[in-house]
Amino acid sequence: PRVAVSYNPTKPLALHASLSRGFSPPTIAEARPSAGGFATDLQAERGWSVEGGLKSSLFRNRLQLDATAFRFNLRDAIVRRTNNAGAEYFLNAGGTRQSGLELAAHYLAVNRFDGSLLRRLRLLGSATFSDFKFDGYVWNGVSYDGNRVTGVAPFVGALGADWEFKGGFHLRHTWLYNGEIPLNDANDETAAPTGVWHLRAGRRWDWKAVGLELFLAADNPFGETYSSGHDINAFGRRYYNP
Repeated sequence: PRVAVSYNPTKPLALHASLSRGFSPPTIAEARPSAGGFATDLQAERGWSVEGGLKSSLFRNRLQLDATAFRFNLRDAIVRRTNNAGAEYFLNAGGTRQSGLELAAHYLAVNRFDGSLLRRLRLLGSATFSDFKFDGYVWNGVSYDGNRVTGVAPFVGALGADWEFKGGFHLRHTWLYNGEIPLNDANDETAAPTGVWHLRAGRRWDWKAVGLELFLAADNPFGETYSSGHDINAFGRRYYNP
């Protein structure tokens, strides 16, 4: 079940709130993991979710704002582990308390059709603050109650700009930031924060219903050292892959 309400006190402002309860059964990959066997004792995750926020548009819709706060109480959370051969398996790990705040902004700084060199400039930004903690999680006689949920960064953000020039030329650049990530349930090993740039430049041609775009793109052009994926709770603390 889900109950939601939306209210517009003024035309450019919308307030919303919702309350829901649901469950998520194990996937085939979780029920039949690479470690072998069939996990007949793996239970579905279930929980309550409540959230509220606002959306607004200002300056004749040139600025778009979105903010949402949420709280999700999850029971029978499914977590990933690996055995000594590196194969994965899954188990239910008590519950989690997941609170957070999501913010996003989009601003159309330039929007011209007068023959200027710069025709359009869009500025984008987003941020997610996460306070995810284990609740009642005990495994092999060790309590992880109150520890940060494995694999979740407390802060994730992005900044970007889209430039469109006369003649169909465009330039886009984005900076993605990931905060420190706990790599195991004990929280005694973490992945360092990283900030990675993504660049793209190109030109577009349009002929009636046909379009052609040529572009060059570069991921991580400034050589940031980072891992694109971690093995969470890996056996032997092998959290990183080549």
